[in-house]
Amino acid sequence: MEDALKAEGLPSLETYDVLWILEQMPEKRMRFNDLGERVYLSRSNITRLAERLEKEGYITRDRCPMDRRGVWAVLTPEGVKVRRKIWDFYKKEIEVNYSSKLTQKEHKNLAELLERFLGPKDIF
Repeated sequence: MEDALKAEGLPSLETYDVLWILEQMPEKRMRFNDLGERVYLSRSNITRLAERLEKEGYITRDRCPMDRRGVWAVLTPEGVKVRRKIWDFYKKEIEVNYSSKLTQKEHKNLAELLERFLGPKDIF
């Protein structure tokens, strides 16, 4: 999938994950420490990724008013736009490479298994 995204000139799945998580948050913001835990990145890796995303205009940084050491990652309108663009491509790739190879019954079984592990929520 990473190769397909790169060939299409789109950002990585790691970028998608960060933008998706931020888009789901109230006010489209989250503390960097919490964000790193949600995408399973170390503090140094989330910092490097955030620098790239900020440079691209997908996020901004904002100081946490309650904790002067804390910094928020804030999703920008451009970040929303690129996240949707990645998803449109990602969704087609999933369909072509995975979903189209399953029967209706297999789709149902997979959905039930995922719901058991993830809970009944919309993951996309």
